[in-house]
Amino acid sequence: MVGEWAGDEFFERYGRAEARRKARERLGLGTRDVLFLNVGMLRPDKGQRHFIEAARIYRDKYGEACFAVAGAPTNTEKEYAEQLKRTVSRLGLDGSVRFLGYREDIADLMAAADAVVIASVAVEAQSRIAPQAFAVGTPVVATDVGGVSELVRHRETGYLVPAANGEAIADAAPRR
Repeated sequence: MVGEWAGDEFFERYGRAEARRKARERLGLGTRDVLFLNVGMLRPDKGQRHFIEAARIYRDKYGEACFAVAGAPTNTEKEYAEQLKRTVSRLGLDGSVRFLGYREDIADLMAAADAVVIASVAVEAQSRIAPQAFAVGTPVVATDVGGVSELVRHRETGYLVPAANGEAIADAAPRR
């Protein structure tokens, strides 16, 4: 079950281990480092604030991990992006949360991640992110909003958690 939102690059299995290694290397991560990836435009409805809260909770409960945000703000959400960065600093997460900006290597980043996190707090009609993560074989942790539960079935194809709940995201995220 992948759907129509995953391009060919998400299915290219040849060299996936090498792409994973190189993507982790570009992020300064080793093979044993834990990486959670959130992909999407930086907007309040995408829930990046709760992804950042999950990073703090995960660190306090389970240890260090990298929480990477791939995406850029829309023209009207530049202040929101700055608020997110201030929140990261205020919580002492400067080394744990990374803002990657707009990326063209999403398939490789997803393959490099231990989990792809969909943290949306508003209706997602049909997420593109879940099928893309499925295509590269990376687990999904997603908030139960809109049509996401039609793609992500709790404990079958991923983990569904309540929206706006950083603790639920942290607790569902894989650990090493």
